[in-house]
Formats: sequence, structure tokens, C-alpha cells
Amino acid sequence: MAMERVPYLVGGGFEHSAEVMRAMLAAATSGAEGIVNAGDMKVQPLNVPGTSVRVAPGNALVRNSYGGGSAQTYAARSSSQTEVPIQSTGSSAARADMIVARIDDPTYDGG
Repeated sequence: MAMERVPYLVGGGFEHSAEVMRAMLAAATSGAEGIVNAGDMKVQPLNVPGTSVRVAPGNALVRNSYGGGSAQTYAARSSSQTEVPIQSTGSSAARADMIVARIDDPTYDGG
């Protein structure tokens, strides 16, 4: 079994890998993902209807889905409201859209 060189929270000026931090977050949240608190990243329409929606500030957890990154969780944070463009739809068409938080990690192939 390959262990990290220094277990997490050992002092002495040791640096810890991002993988250890993501593993710790996964353990602390039991591998949960999604918004952290009610209202975080809540999606709402614009005050005046248009071709965007408002995404509230907040925090989210995103599980690592890269090969070799199992049992790791990313923390995502938005500090301000963001407008996300969406395609308009005709008055006779019903639809549902999804906004996804995606982490591109250059540490992993394809990131």
C-alpha cells in the first residue's frame, strides 16, 4: 500500500498534497455532493424575463470523477451572484434545464 509521505496534520512545516485534502473533505462529508446549505447557488429567473438566469453565491461539493481520483471531493465556492445564459424557448414549448458545477483539474489526464 502506498501511503502519503507525511500523514495529514503532522507539524514541522510539512506540505500536504491536494489529494490528501480532497480525501479529507470526502471523508468529512461521507462522499456527499451538491450544495452545502439551503439557498447556496440557488437558481432563479431574472427580475425582468430574459435569456439568462441568476445563480446565487454559495458553496458546493463536487466528487472527483477522474480516473485515479476516487474517494476525493472538491469544494467549490461562488462569492457573488452570477448570470448564466440559457437559450430562449417558445411560448408553446415546455422544458427543463440543468446547471452543473464542473471541476477541471489539470492534475488528471483530460483535465
